[in-house]
Amino acid sequence: MPVLERIRPTLPPPPALTGPIDEAAAEAKRLGEAANILENQFRQVVAAEELEAAQNLKGQIEPARRAAALAEAQHRALAQVAAEMAKAETERARQAADTAAKAGAHEQINRATLAEATAMDEISHHMAIARAGLDAVRQSLLAAQAAEEAAFQARQAVFNARSLHGELEPCGRISRSNRASAAIDADPILKSILYQRGSF
Repeated sequence: MPVLERIRPTLPPPPALTGPIDEAAAEAKRLGEAANILENQFRQVVAAEELEAAQNLKGQIEPARRAAALAEAQHRALAQVAAEMAKAETERARQAADTAAKAGAHEQINRATLAEATAMDEISHHMAIARAGLDAVRQSLLAAQAAEEAAFQARQAVFNARSLHGELEPCGRISRSNRASAAIDADPILKSILYQRGSF
């Protein structure tokens, strides 16, 4: 599972400005339309040469326009604040995601480093077991050769004793047992272990 799916930043939601922005937009529209109505009425009474009504409407138009402009300015200010807050929230989320990703990457690095160290220790452990096993095999082969020599010496002693008592005619040579030597010579692996040079 990707790091960002496992570690998601938890951020507080920004204050809700949708309602106030919509209300400010509606108010700006209402005041703007009211000012337009006054201007239309003013043009009509001027055309009708109703001077008193024209003078009265003229005094209402400027305050209406100022109120509409102020409402529009408030609407734009709220919209700008909302946009800046959304931008800041996006940046905070990005930074939190980066932090989580870096933490996840460091976690993966630490796990991989530990796994490598563990594997290297296992290599050393198994190689030590292999060396001990090979050394045990070599010692067994040497012991077999020694036993083979001991068997020959015992055979020689038997022959000498029987010859001394006249049971056998003396001869110059007695056959050796080669059970160990023949088995070693026939097996390249055993021969290699027995006659290896240096340490395992």
